[in-house]
Amino acid sequence: MVFYSWSFGQVPLTDPDNDGIYEDVIRNVPEGSYSITISAYGIEDYNFQDYILTLNAITPTQPDWTWLIILLSGAFGGLVIVFSLYQFHFKYPPMVRKIRKLRKCISKGKSTKQIITLGRNEIIESNLKEQSSIIDFYSDLEKNQITK
Repeated sequence: MVFYSWSFGQVPLTDPDNDGIYEDVIRNVPEGSYSITISAYGIEDYNFQDYILTLNAITPTQPDWTWLIILLSGAFGGLVIVFSLYQFHFKYPPMVRKIRKLRKCISKGKSTKQIITLGRNEIIESNLKEQSSIIDFYSDLEKNQITK
């Protein structure tokens, strides 16, 4: 028989495959350093020397995932806020946002700022004036380059 002995007693080693390799699983070992002596008994013709092993048992530590949970929660909260702002505010052009704000003020009976609106003809005239001033600028620029 092959045994191992240590501070918690003497335990037989097993040979499940009958191949001369003895093994055992030691579970729930308290944290610390232990000397294990392996010995063989009952074999008269066999010269077996005792072996001493040192077992260092440590408690495995679990990683602290708190910082990752906080980071992911903050990122998720930020995404919810950005998505909400887009859906309720930035999704619409500035003019639509102004009109919606105006309707909200009117429905609540609050006073509103004076709104200056242009008619269709006035908008077309102002656009034509802008374009003609750009054309005049380029034509003046070309005249100056030709004369130089």
